[in-house]
Amino acid sequence: MECIACRAPLASGSRFCNACGARQPDLAAASPAPTQAPVATPCMRHAGRPTLLRCGRCLTPYCHDCLTHTAAGLRCDTCAGIRRPILPPRWSRRFSRLRTAIILVAIVLALMFFRSFSRVAPRAQVAPIPPPIVQGR
Repeated sequence: MECIACRAPLASGSRFCNACGARQPDLAAASPAPTQAPVATPCMRHAGRPTLLRCGRCLTPYCHDCLTHTAAGLRCDTCAGIRRPILPPRWSRRFSRLRTAIILVAIVLALMFFRSFSRVAPRAQVAPIPPPIVQGR
């Protein structure tokens, strides 16, 4: 090992150079420790969804759909104090599609109803008035 400033030989583990007094970098802190790859765990609410996210308070694994963004970070509904709807989202989507279909049918029927009243009875055909006959010609 040698000094980073003057290239003088150093004893291993020394923090300062004996020749120039320059501070030496800590080699243990400079090299990153080997890390393990994160392991995906299943969401607590959706068992089939692997996730790397966790609640910032209770550290329970949840998927992105189950977590709520708060000022303190990602929280589960229990820690964030939020009540979930009783019906799962797929039911509410079905009912919203049904509601949309009913509204569209009502609009079409209303247009047909008002169009039938907007038709005016045809005017009676009036014969054109012939030009006046001039006498003497």
